[in-house]
This record gives sequence, structure tokens and C-alpha cells, in this order.
Amino acid sequence: MAIENLWFYQPPLSLAGASKKNEDILLKFYKDTDKRLKKLINEAITKGNQAAYLESLQSEAKKEIALLEAKFLVYAKEANMFSYKAGIKQSEEDYKQLKIPFEPIPIAKGFIGFGALHKDAIKVLAENTYKPLHQVSKIIGRNTMNFLQRENFKDSQKLLKAVGEFVDTKTLRTLGLENVKGIVVGDTTWKNAAKALEKELAKKDIFKIPYYTKDGSIKCMVNAQDYSQMVARTTSAQAFREGTKNSILDTFEGDLVQIVGVSSFPNSPCIPFEGQVFSLDGKTEGFDLLEEAESQGLFHPNCIHSFAVTEDVIKAYDDNNIDY
Repeated sequence: MAIENLWFYQPPLSLAGASKKNEDILLKFYKDTDKRLKKLINEAITKGNQAAYLESLQSEAKKEIALLEAKFLVYAKEANMFSYKAGIKQSEEDYKQLKIPFEPIPIAKGFIGFGALHKDAIKVLAENTYKPLHQVSKIIGRNTMNFLQRENFKDSQKLLKAVGEFVDTKTLRTLGLENVKGIVVGDTTWKNAAKALEKELAKKDIFKIPYYTKDGSIKCMVNAQDYSQMVARTTSAQAFREGTKNSILDTFEGDLVQIVGVSSFPNSPCIPFEGQVFSLDGKTEGFDLLEEAESQGLFHPNCIHSFAVTEDVIKAYDDNNIDY
């Protein structure tokens, strides 16, 4: 299954905004690096028999990967902070609509002004976001360096094998490269072929990232761009929900929430939980814990359902004579 098909839901408006903004930032980081690395790869194809030149390309590739890694580190903290604040802001807007008195949570630009709970929450969220992004940069870096470290690009078949690790055989056949014999790198024939290959490289997402199932096995290999989008959507939603959760627990004596968001995918594991009321931490008796629903598939990767204090939650408090 393509990973983009796992994004089933229409999120709450503020979550949609936070998720889209984070996604755009992360994709820009990836696309910029992808474009520059493809340029280095193509230069290696056309001049791969020059050892000194290959070494310079390797050095440039290492710098690109290091820069991508640094951007991912910054993104992991700032994107989660942004989504976390969006969750707090959304919950406070919900309180106002329900005419519930509350004390706004101080949310400073950085960690200053947050309690220890909130600092720790954002730190954990940032670490969890960085882990898959580190995997992306590590795999891209390893694949690129393996290609650039080829010692013999004069041999056409070895070169084609190296290129084939990035470009599918159908593309190679289209370019006619598999049938070329005795290519001398740098001659007119190869330059024309390399020029055509450069256009193909520009159109393709050549880096693949493994997508794992819960048991740790690889479900499929997905394009790095799609994988990056999934990371942005998933971690943005997690940070949004964590901000919402802390806002609710800091404001209410009770801990009830309702699942919000409507699925547009008929086989979604979240459908049974839509509109249901859950307890965040077990403080309110008579309601299932939210984590039990999560263990059954709620808030899966790419899921952007959330939860909120709603009229139904207030009614649940009133019906059960629970103070909030």
C-alpha cells in the first residue's frame, strides 16, 4: 500500500493548519537536499573515472547530508513546539465557546515559562520526531556515498549497475543504456546518454526508506518524500494532541474528552472511536481509558484525529454528577 493512502482523515482546522505548515517546511528541506545530491550523482556518472573529482563530490555530499541533519534537528524542536501551542490554543477556544472559565496557560516562545511537565513533553516529542528523520538522512547519506565511492566507472556494465541502484531498469532500457557496449566515459555517446539520464533523475524520487510494521518487519519501501510527509503529519498531530491534553488536565478537575474528526476511509481503524468519550488518565470512573483505544489502532501513523472538551463531554459530566 502506498504510504500516502494511509492519510484518511479531515483534521480539526487548527491541527490541519499546523500539520500543513510543518509538512511544507520538512518537504522543502528534503527537496532542496534531493536536488543537490542528484546533481552530484549525475556529475559522478559523467566524470566518474576521475578519482580526484570523485573525492571532491564525496566531500560535497557529506556536507549536504550534515546540513540536512542539522535542519532536521531544528525542525524536530520547532515544529513540535508550534503544534503543541496550536493544541493549547484550540482547546482554549473550545472552552470559550462552551463558556467555561479557565486560566490561559502561559506559552512562551521557547521553553521559558513552561512547567517541567510541558518541557519534558516537548522534549520527548522532539526526540521522537528526530528519530525517523535521522533514519532518512542516514539512508540517503549511505546510498549516495556508496555510489560516489565506486572505483571503476570506466566499465560500462559496472557503471550501469551502480546507476541501477538509483534508477529502475525500465528507465535504463528507455535510455538504451543496457545495450551500450564498450562505453568510454566522456565520449559523445555517453555524454548524450548521461544528459538524458539527468532529466530522468530530476523527475524521480530516487531514495527509498523502509516502512516498518509494529512487529519490526519491513512492510514496504517508500519514497523519502512520502515518508517525510508521513513524519510531518504524524508528529504534528502527536504534538497537537499532547498540547491539548496538558491544557485540559491543567484546566479541569475531570479528564474526559471526545474524539473529533471524521474518517473518509471505510476501513479506518479509528471509525469505531469517532465521537466516543474517553478518560485521559483514568481519574474519571466509568469511562474507558484513551490509551486502550490507542492500543486498538486509534492515532496510528498519519492519523490526524484529535480529541477535545465538547458539549457531549460536559453532558457526560452533568449526567454523572461529576464536577469539572
